[in-house]
Amino acid sequence: MRGGMKVLWFADVQLPAVTGDPPTGGGWVESLRRALEDLAPDIELGIAAPGSVTHAPFSSGNATYFHIAEREVEGRAAGLVDRWRHSALPDGALASCVAIAKSFAPEVIHVHGAEHYFGLVAPLADAPCVISLQGIATVLERYQFSGLRWSEALREVPSQSFLRGYGPIHRYWSMRSRAILERHIMGACDHFMGRTQWDADVLRVLRPGAQYHEVGELLGTAFYETSWSGPPANDDVLFCTAGASPLKGVECLLEALILRRRAGEKAVRLRLAGPVVDGALARKIAALLAAPELRGSVDVLGRCSPDVIAAELACASAFALPSHMDNSPNSLCEAMLVGTPCIAAFVGGVPSLVRDGVDGLLYHDSDPFALAGKVERLLGDHDLARRLGAEARATARRRHDPQRIVASLVATYREIRGGAPERGDDTCTAEVEELQT
Repeated sequence: MRGGMKVLWFADVQLPAVTGDPPTGGGWVESLRRALEDLAPDIELGIAAPGSVTHAPFSSGNATYFHIAEREVEGRAAGLVDRWRHSALPDGALASCVAIAKSFAPEVIHVHGAEHYFGLVAPLADAPCVISLQGIATVLERYQFSGLRWSEALREVPSQSFLRGYGPIHRYWSMRSRAILERHIMGACDHFMGRTQWDADVLRVLRPGAQYHEVGELLGTAFYETSWSGPPANDDVLFCTAGASPLKGVECLLEALILRRRAGEKAVRLRLAGPVVDGALARKIAALLAAPELRGSVDVLGRCSPDVIAAELACASAFALPSHMDNSPNSLCEAMLVGTPCIAAFVGGVPSLVRDGVDGLLYHDSDPFALAGKVERLLGDHDLARRLGAEARATARRRHDPQRIVASLVATYREIRGGAPERGDDTCTAEVEELQT
C-alpha cells in the first residue's frame, strides 16, 4: 500500500504484547492487529488500553502500546461509594487518553466501542475519529433484566450483595450510566464503523447524519483453522457460550431443554461455557440445573480460551445463541466459521449474520417452546445439520476474510483522514467535566 499512516486505537482489553498471555477476551482486536501487520505494514499503530498491567509506552511489531491510567479506589469504604456511583468514567482516565493522543500524534483515531469512555477523546484530539459500534449500551440498557422476573430482581434489594453494590440492579444502573455517556460520545463524532443492518439503523436514530462505514470483523486464528466434525455417533451435544449474563438468555435455553425432556425426547448434553455471575440469575440457573429433566446432562465449563471453544465447536452437534439482544455476537460468528450448525435468537444484528433455513435456524427471542422445536429439528435431521453447517462456514469465510476486511478498514482510514479533523473546544471540555461528576 502507498503512503504510511499513524492510527491510534483505544480498546478495552490489553493485548498479548502487554500481558504476555494469549487473549481470552477481545481476541478479535489482536487478530486485526496481526492482519494489519501482515497485509498493511505501512500502518503504524498506537494501541491504548486500561488493564491490570501497568507499563510505560513500548513498541513491538507494528504497534506502540500505551496504558490508560485509571486512578485506583483505595479502601473498603471508598470502593463501596465508587460502586454505588456507577460512574462510566473512571477518575483520571480521560486525561490519560488525551495525553496518549497528544504523545502519539495520530492521523486517525479509532475507538473500539461507543459504550466505552475512550470516545470522549474524539472532540478533544487533533485528529479525526471513527468509532466501531459493538454492543450499543443505549439499547442494551432496556434488556438488562430480560432473564429475570422483576420479583426475582427485587429480592436482591435487602441482600448483603446489593448493599455492597453488586447484583442485577446495580448492573442495570451501571449500564444506564454507560448509555448516557455513549449518547454524549456519539453526538460528538461523525464517523462510525459497523457490520449489521441493526447497528446501521440504530445509528440513524442516535446520530442522524453521521457517516456509516461497513467494515467486517476478524476472528481468532483458532476458528479459521478448525472444522466441524460433529460428536461421536448417537451422541447429541449442544454447545453454548452464554454464561449467566441476563442478556444472554441461558435460562431460556435450559427451559427449552426441560420442555424437550418432558415431551419424551432423548436427552441432549449441554456444554455451557462462560463466566457465571452471582445473584438472582445465578440462583435461577442453579434451580433449573437441579430440575430432574436436566440432572447430569449439563457441563458448566466456566471461562474458556479460544482454542478450547474452537475444539468444543468442532465436536458439538449444534451451537445455540439464546441472547435476548445482540449486535454481531462473536460467539455466533465463530461457530459459523468452524461450520457448526447454529440455532440463534432473531434479535438485533443476528438476522444480518444468519439466513433462516439457509445457514442456520432462527427463533423468536424468549420463546423456549420454539427453541426446543428448533433443537429437535436440527438434532433429528443430520442432512439438514450438515447442509446448514457447510453453508454457514462458506458464508463466514467470505464475511471474515482478512484481506477484504483489511482493505476496507484501510480505505475507511484514508477516507476519514482526508476530511477535516475534529478539534476540541471549551464547551465540550466543560460537558466532559460535568459527566465526570
